Amino acid sequence: MWRTRHGVDEAVPAHECLVNHDGSPGSMEPIAVLDMYKQMYDEHQVIVETLITDDDSTIKAKLKWSNANHMANNNSNVVPTIINSGGNEVVRPDYGEVPAYMPEPTFLADPGHRKKTLKGVLYKLEQQKKADKKTMTKCDCVRISTNFAYMTRTLPGVDESEWVDRGKAVLEHHFDNHEFCGSFCTRKDMSDADRAATTKYYRNKEKDKELYKLLHEAIARFVALDALREVGHGMDTLVNESLNNSIAWLAPKNKTYSMSHSLLNRISVAIAINALGIYGFFQRLFQLLHIDMTPDVAHYLKQVDARRTYRINKSQETKQKRRRQEKFHDKLMEHTEKAKKERCKREGAVYQPGIGMAKAQQQMPVDTTIRCSSCRQLGHKTAGNKLCRNFKPRKRKQKATASATTDTADAADDDGNDAADNNDINESKDQLRRDARELDLMDAIPLIDGGDEFFDSFEDEDELIEAGII
Repeated sequence: MWRTRHGVDEAVPAHECLVNHDGSPGSMEPIAVLDMYKQMYDEHQVIVETLITDDDSTIKAKLKWSNANHMANNNSNVVPTIINSGGNEVVRPDYGEVPAYMPEPTFLADPGHRKKTLKGVLYKLEQQKKADKKTMTKCDCVRISTNFAYMTRTLPGVDESEWVDRGKAVLEHHFDNHEFCGSFCTRKDMSDADRAATTKYYRNKEKDKELYKLLHEAIARFVALDALREVGHGMDTLVNESLNNSIAWLAPKNKTYSMSHSLLNRISVAIAINALGIYGFFQRLFQLLHIDMTPDVAHYLKQVDARRTYRINKSQETKQKRRRQEKFHDKLMEHTEKAKKERCKREGAVYQPGIGMAKAQQQMPVDTTIRCSSCRQLGHKTAGNKLCRNFKPRKRKQKATASATTDTADAADDDGNDAADNNDINESKDQLRRDARELDLMDAIPLIDGGDEFFDSFEDEDELIEAGII
C-alpha cells in the first residue's frame, strides 16, 4: 500500500489497521449480524435457530440462503418467491449469504418495534389530504397503536387458535366493540348503563364507516395470524436496549471513535461491566495488568457495585414499575389538561370548571392588612394559600376503590421473589392491570384534531415502553 506525503509517494509503514468495513454505513448492521451468525456456527458449534429483531428487512434478506442454494438444498428447480408490498408474487431478491451447509434461521419480531411500525403506517394515513384521511386524527394513531401493544401482551397466555380474534380487538375496541378484548380492557365487562355513565370517547361504526374501512385495510397485515405469530412469543429486546444505552453512554453516537482503539476499549468496558459488574470488571482488569488492588480501592469498588446492583434490582420490582407508571399517568393528565386549556384559548373560549366559574363570580375582596411571607403579595399569609404564586397542591391519595387489587398485588410483591416474577410471563396479571388503567386513561382523551400541543403528553411514551416502565 502506498500513500502520498508532501508530493512524494512512499510505502505505508506496518500498522494495525482499524478499517473493517468497506461500504455504506447502512450495510454494516446486516453484515455484522451475518458474520456473528457464521462465527457462532463455525467456531463455537452453536446453531442459532431463531432471531428476534425489529422489522429490518435487510437483516432478514442477508441471513438467508442464496436462491441457488435454496433450490439445491430443497432439491427443487423452482426459484423462491415472495409477496411484495403491492401484494404481487415476485422472485425473491437474491441477497442471501448464509452458506449452504448452515441452516437458515427463523425470525420473530419485537412487539415494541412492531408497534412503532404500525404507528408509522397510521401517521402516514393521518398526514394525507383531508378528503383521503376520513377525519383521522393523531389521537386515533396513538390509541390504536396502544391497543396493539396491549393486545400482543395477552397472546402468550391463550391458545393460538384464539389469536386472530384477539387481534380484532385492536380496531374493534377503538369503535367501542369489546367482544374481542382481552384482560387489558375493563369496559367489556360493564353493563350498558355503566358504559353510558362513563366519560369515554370512541369512534362510531355508522358515523365513521369510511374511517373504519380505511383503518381495517391498514391494520389487516399486522393482525393476520402469521404476523401475530411473530409477536406472540412473550419475549422482548429490553436487555439489548439496556446494553445499547450503556454502550452509547461510554461511546456517544454523536462522537466518532472508530478511527482508533478507543471505540473497541469503550465497548469492551461496557460489555464487561454488564457481564461481571463493576467490581468484577476492575478485579479482572487489575489481574491482567498485574496491579495489586489495595483494600481501600476494593472497598470503594464493592460499594459502587452494590449500589448499582441494588438500583437495577429495585427498578425491576413490580411495585417500582407501578409507581413509575403512576407518575407517567399524573404527567399525562397534567399535560392533557394543559392541552385542553391551550385549545380553548385558541378557539376563544374560557376553560374553567363550573365550580371555578361560580367562584370567579363571587370573588372575595383582598385583605390589604396581611402580606405573604413567600411571594410578598397582599391578601394571604403563606404559600399554602391558593392565591400564592408559589402554591403547590398536595398530591391526592389513591382512591379506596382500587385498594383491594393494589393490596393484593403488594402482598404478592413482598414475597421476596421479585426477580422470578419479572421473568415469568404470568407476572402479566399485574402488567395487565397496569395496561387496563393506561387504556382507560387513553380512552378518556377526546378524538379531536387539534394542534400538536395536545400530544405533548405522549412525548416519552415509546421510550417508557422500551425501558419496561409501561
